[in-house]
Amino acid sequence: MVKATIRNVDAGGVAVGFQSHGDNRGPRPMRWRFEVRSSDGAVMPILLDAPNFGGMSSYGLLQHGKTFEITLDMNEFVHRLPAGEYRVVVKYHDSSQISRMTEVEHLIVARSKPVKLVVEK
Repeated sequence: MVKATIRNVDAGGVAVGFQSHGDNRGPRPMRWRFEVRSSDGAVMPILLDAPNFGGMSSYGLLQHGKTFEITLDMNEFVHRLPAGEYRVVVKYHDSSQISRMTEVEHLIVARSKPVKLVVEK
């Protein structure tokens, strides 16, 4: 499980538009994505077939310094990983369901710093 936090750190102290929930009635929140790369840089396959039942969302302002937190289960986003070392980046898009897209490089997304993951036998 990964606890993800979105924090408004706008340099000018401006509130930003933010949509929360509404993608959380299936096994995973659909506006989130785990990008997992092996030690040789290969991108690990994502799970594309998760159902989405929608849900009520809210759209408002995320005030400067305020946060939104969610707990994510990486097992709901990527296939089981073989033993090895990986680099994991968690991505978020405010309106697109990026968890099931095969390509997201054309989108502007919020992204975490890379985290090292070691999977043992």
